[in-house]
Amino acid sequence: MFRILQRISVRSLILTNALTAIAYGIASWHLSDRPLLGFLSLLLPYLLLLLVCHLLGWLLVKPLYALPTLFLLIATHASIRQVLPIHPGQDFSQAPPEGSLRVMTWNLRSFTPFDKIFSEPGNAIRHGFLFDEVQRFSPDVVCFQELTDAAKESSEDPVDILRRQMGYRYHFFPGDELGSQHTVRYGTAIFSKHPILRAAQVRYSGTRFSNSEHTLWADLLWNGDTVRVHVMHLQSYRFLPGDYRTLAKMREDSDQGLHGALLMYRKLRNNFIDHAEQSRWLRGILDTCRYPMLVCADLNNVPASYAYRTLLKDGKDTFTEKGTGFGRTYINPLSRWMGSLPTLRIDYILTSPIFETLQVTRGKARLSDHQAVVADLRLPQKE
Repeated sequence: MFRILQRISVRSLILTNALTAIAYGIASWHLSDRPLLGFLSLLLPYLLLLLVCHLLGWLLVKPLYALPTLFLLIATHASIRQVLPIHPGQDFSQAPPEGSLRVMTWNLRSFTPFDKIFSEPGNAIRHGFLFDEVQRFSPDVVCFQELTDAAKESSEDPVDILRRQMGYRYHFFPGDELGSQHTVRYGTAIFSKHPILRAAQVRYSGTRFSNSEHTLWADLLWNGDTVRVHVMHLQSYRFLPGDYRTLAKMREDSDQGLHGALLMYRKLRNNFIDHAEQSRWLRGILDTCRYPMLVCADLNNVPASYAYRTLLKDGKDTFTEKGTGFGRTYINPLSRWMGSLPTLRIDYILTSPIFETLQVTRGKARLSDHQAVVADLRLPQKE
């Protein structure tokens, strides 16, 4: 009887190990933009954890059975490094290294308090809290997504605060006008302490992405070099509080909960399709740049995603270069279980291969549903 149970257990482990390995392998070599692979990319860290558990289990019971999993993990080390980089002892210095360029990217969520739903664009207290966080790092360049300015006659205009009080003399914020009086602008923005030589807004064609924030780029003059900075924000998922409430009712009402799950599945699926199209189009724009380049982005996608890999291409991810851990940058305030996920790293500073990442960190203050990403970068010294 014991031997029968042992055989069943071993065969079950082999089956689960094989299925996990197949799913993990497909997600690791994510070369397709199909929505199914988008879902697998979200699961990649957890598939990795399952594989490591299988590996340790086989090493204790049947070491030879651990070899296929070990070979798979070795073969996918680049994906593991993107999802879970480890650089122990990399403490972030508040004082930037000499000769470095400090860059910050942050989705401000339109100055909406973390635990609220609606924005408060004229709230001076919110501006103060958020800009204190910016001032704490004092970056040379800061890129924002979901920046909202105030009415032109308001003394609380965040653009004026950044320019006049915080030293960001140069900025590019064309914005998208909101409201019937066109007194409020919204969108991506670039603020710099170094001169902006030229800048442009890249608008998506057609109406499909009319609600998406447009991409900006600006050429900065820094230490005698021209550096191009892009700021972008891929389509948001737009999950509403009602979506999470409906999904949470699955235990009480399976039909209603299933309906909520299907709605969220469709939103995710549609966004995976949109992100693939957006990333391919933006990749074409990045490929035309002849300067050292930075991409400050809220991709709404994890490192294993098609969009991330398309935009990264042969460049560098500053967190992969110097960060440690999963590096979560998004905390969902509307859902307890999504708010507890440690793997949602969706905000990035990507660079051309020529840049060296000296150090990287994330903001700690819970002021937006996104945490800021800050990196110190350096170009090779000219001979």
